[in-house]
Amino acid sequence: MSRRIASVVACMALVTGALACGRQGVAPIAPDDEFTLQQAADSIPLSYRRDVRVGDVWMTFSNVPTDSRCAKGVQCVWAGDAVAEIAVHPGCYKDGCKAPSQLLSLHTNLEPKSGTAWGHRITLLALQPHPVYGTVTDSSRYVAWIRVNP
Repeated sequence: MSRRIASVVACMALVTGALACGRQGVAPIAPDDEFTLQQAADSIPLSYRRDVRVGDVWMTFSNVPTDSRCAKGVQCVWAGDAVAEIAVHPGCYKDGCKAPSQLLSLHTNLEPKSGTAWGHRITLLALQPHPVYGTVTDSSRYVAWIRVNP
């Protein structure tokens, strides 16, 4: 009987651990994810070159033209700066409408850190991953963390 109870307790621990791991890990962002404006008012991740719907607009984190942030493992006299380009598209973007997209170039340390497009204020909160000395960051690994306010 005590062996059976031990087996049940072990199974429960495994199931509980698996559920907790699922919640703690950050799930990869699938293309065409959607976020509400309420979620975006806190912070949301934009994966590199993936379309994401935020309220009534679409956004694409399209480029990192410069990343001069001080690399991990190096002592710098200046923190450096990176630029994330975020294209903001009208709600009809996926339907092929002709309304133009607006491109924002947002900085991590310099200004502007935020900009307005299609009636929404977008602020760059962070750009990950941080550079590592002696390595080149693969563009596909970039994630821009932003806040969106109407």
